[in-house]
Amino acid sequence: ERFCEDLALHDWLLTAMDNVVEAAEKDIINGIDPMRILGAAVDRLVRLWMPGAHVHPEMRVLWAQLESQPGFTRQWTTQVAWVRDHIALSTLDVLKQIGHHNATW
Repeated sequence: ERFCEDLALHDWLLTAMDNVVEAAEKDIINGIDPMRILGAAVDRLVRLWMPGAHVHPEMRVLWAQLESQPGFTRQWTTQVAWVRDHIALSTLDVLKQIGHHNATW
């Protein structure tokens, strides 16, 4: 039972992060700053990723299979890296703007 709950949680987390990336991409295309949604994802979702942490040790074999195919953590890591990269790029852009503004004084 706990394995099914853990699987459902992690499947939901993947879906939620996919939705975050999709919404952020739409914001970027429309010229809207996606930092609100990206920051919320990092704040609220990233820390929840712990596949198999609350599953009976005998059931962790099933997690090992899910890690190899379809690669839940690999998918998660890719999505989280995309989010963090965009936050970092946005931060660099803001710092450049501040630096450029301060250089004109």
